[in-house]
Amino acid sequence: MMSSTRIAIVGAGPVGLTIARLLPNRPNIEVVVFESDNSRHARGQGGNLDLHPDTGIAALWEAGLHDEFLERARYKQVLRWLKGLLSQQQIPYPNTIMTDKEKALRNTVSKVFPETNTLICYWHIIKNI
Repeated sequence: MMSSTRIAIVGAGPVGLTIARLLPNRPNIEVVVFESDNSRHARGQGGNLDLHPDTGIAALWEAGLHDEFLERARYKQVLRWLKGLLSQQQIPYPNTIMTDKEKALRNTVSKVFPETNTLICYWHIIKNI
């Protein structure tokens, strides 16, 4: 009988959970995730992730988590907060917002700031990420 490879993942963040979802699909691998927080509501969660199509986004697709990630991504929350802050401070909305190629972010910018142009960052273009 073949022995299993046992893997411990420390941290139930997006990367740890994605890996935990992917690894059991491999033969003879056992995965345990360790997290010190007792729930996702134990503390304020982090900010947006800079996921690239050929790495992070590809892993989310393979793990079957892409659609759920888009539902929980915080782009809309952050951009609405920014819009409210600009209004409160009587600062005009931006004419242009530059992003990487992340489609969910670009789509959310166009919904929250419909009159604002979106551009893709030149560095992301030349690096093809």
